[in-house]
Amino acid sequence: MICFNCSWPGHYVGNCVEAKKCFICSGNHNVNNCVAWAKLQPTAEYFGSAAVGLGFYHIDIPVSPESN
Repeated sequence: MICFNCSWPGHYVGNCVEAKKCFICSGNHNVNNCVAWAKLQPTAEYFGSAAVGLGFYHIDIPVSPESN
């Protein structure tokens, strides 16, 4: 078992005697007060579905002689 607060073995965060660190930026503040938490986070954008008939359309394009 490893503590996610201090990274020392033998106890969990709930029993850790070290000062609590922010799990977002490792700063010495509560996660609710973290400025990094309030920043816009990168996300993946949904473009379709793998189900038949939904999204991911195939468009036939003739092969040009230059691409051979």
